[in-house]
Amino acid sequence: MQFKHFIITQFNLRLWTKDKLNVSTYTEEWLFKRFILFDKYCFPSVEKQTEKNFIWICLFDKGTPVPYLERIKQYQQRCPQLLPCFLDEKDTKDWLGFTQNVIKQHLKEEDEFVVTTNLDNDDAISINMVETVRTRIENDRKAVLYSFLYGYQYFTESGVILKMQYPHNHFLTLVEKNKPGFATIKSRGHAAMRKHYETIDLKDYPAWIEFVHKNNVNNDLRITSRIKYYPVFSTISLNNFEVDITLTRKGNIVKAFTKMPSLFAQTAIRKLQKKISKPKK
Repeated sequence: MQFKHFIITQFNLRLWTKDKLNVSTYTEEWLFKRFILFDKYCFPSVEKQTEKNFIWICLFDKGTPVPYLERIKQYQQRCPQLLPCFLDEKDTKDWLGFTQNVIKQHLKEEDEFVVTTNLDNDDAISINMVETVRTRIENDRKAVLYSFLYGYQYFTESGVILKMQYPHNHFLTLVEKNKPGFATIKSRGHAAMRKHYETIDLKDYPAWIEFVHKNNVNNDLRITSRIKYYPVFSTISLNNFEVDITLTRKGNIVKAFTKMPSLFAQTAIRKLQKKISKPKK
């Protein structure tokens, strides 16, 4: 059985004008910080995947400054799976159609399935995630949505880490038949995907990390009954994500009791302010 696996990352397309703190995402400073996060967290986790048979589609704005274009070329040299795509204003208006066309160009008639995984440019995946997906597809042999149920949320400023049970997370993988009209994982918001596709939850290990920092567009503490948080009270290494961070048992316990309450309070205040400032219909 043959299939093609595509990881899709929207990098700096002009789709969001502000981040969660209402700061413009169109500035040189924002882009500079975004590349730092990509270098530190996202890129290494994909570069070091144990399974190399995939294509990593990264969507960049066509106006990306020249110094970053050179940087992207260096990424390609290190990770041949990386396929940078540069979109102008017209392409960006139909970025999903653009992405689907790129995928079509790499499909062969003998490919039975089209497999797409979402990955934000400031997050990381376990280095054996692609291998796990391949094994599951070969065993299940059907169109399905895979959700790696468990992952981590790491707060870069405070050093707090939480384990999450997040069924409708944004690291989902969609397996579709290779036929006209395939949708891709980006066709709907990740929260809605489970409503439209048969879903298999993969529970073997925490397979992703969501990094929470000041320049996130959306990532934050998610105060909802649909997501379960578990404090981490043991020493934990993030080496399986190719992230050189080890968090000690003592440090995790101290931060859970000294920093977590303020994180929840700050998040609640931000959400309330956002709700109040939202224009009424």
